[in-house]
Amino acid sequence: AELLQGLRGMMFGGVAFPDAEKALKLGLEVMPIALRHAILADGSNAQRSPSQQMVALKCLVDIRQALRAGKIPLPPELPIAIEKSAAALRFYRHGDGALCLFNGAQEENPVMLEALLTQADTRGRAPKTLVQGGYERLSLGRMLVFMDVGSPPAPGLDNAAHAGLSSFECSVGRERLFVNCGAHPGQDNDAWYAAMAATAAHSTLTVDDKNNCEVLSAGGIGNRPLSIECLREDTKQQQQVILTHDGYLAENRLTHQRTLTLMSEGEVLRGEDKIKGADGKSIILRFHMHPLVQSSLIQNGKAVLIKMPGGNGYRFRCENAHGEAYALSIEESLYYGKTMPRPSRQIVIKGVTANGESKWLWNLTREGKK
Repeated sequence: AELLQGLRGMMFGGVAFPDAEKALKLGLEVMPIALRHAILADGSNAQRSPSQQMVALKCLVDIRQALRAGKIPLPPELPIAIEKSAAALRFYRHGDGALCLFNGAQEENPVMLEALLTQADTRGRAPKTLVQGGYERLSLGRMLVFMDVGSPPAPGLDNAAHAGLSSFECSVGRERLFVNCGAHPGQDNDAWYAAMAATAAHSTLTVDDKNNCEVLSAGGIGNRPLSIECLREDTKQQQQVILTHDGYLAENRLTHQRTLTLMSEGEVLRGEDKIKGADGKSIILRFHMHPLVQSSLIQNGKAVLIKMPGGNGYRFRCENAHGEAYALSIEESLYYGKTMPRPSRQIVIKGVTANGESKWLWNLTREGKK
């Protein structure tokens, strides 16, 4: 995004200032190179951040407007980049019109996002997958699910990256249910960055309370997974994503496989977290909830009843491979989806790995669904 901001400044100067033909010519020459570096083949930004996607598209739209104002022919790469970037921005939007929270992103203003997409003047629906961006989007009925299935951004592009591999967010209509904790808006607070970037601040699984990739204290990612495999299988009745990664292999001798299945016209979300490898490792599954969501333990702590702001209810349970229900707890959490933090809650499931393979089978079902 910073590269595109610099290019925008060069193009503005080249169009607006007298005797700036050299700057304009240079900007037009470097534009194809800049677009290839900043925008991936699927239109997502190289930093893998929904917020930076907004910044990137704004730069591209501004450059197009400046060139049109100067009556300068558009480079053929620019309209293509705008169309792809707009599609990727649509991908990242929840039902409330704001952004999902991955890799340093905040919700952003949905009115501004809509205005930007209107300015982009492109058509089409949000894609199901951002292959190069490393995200999957499941949508059935009123339920929408996002999942991080990609490698951290490349070194130099990872200053705001998070250790959120395999995490997910879920919304129903315009209401968010499961979320990630978000990001501190400041760029110079190492403690806040480390906390928000940690795997534990995301709706996923941790091993021995470690991150699934190394979060550097001054920003960026150090050691990272070497193997990430993602498989998507869709039918008319359900949508499913299977992700396998080795982020815990080097330090904990484990691999993690997460399967998310959206089914029953969007009224049931099933998950399976499978751990293979060493035994005796502490496992914690976290499901961070939006601050407006109400939750309470039922069935002697074997289930959680979730009430959405609009009144819809959901039941959450988790079982092992033998059908035995895990004990659940509800703990404090923090939501930094906007400029100020808000207290929230999280569902927590604790366990220990066994020899060979361990499974946690969980499901979220709308109340009244048989």
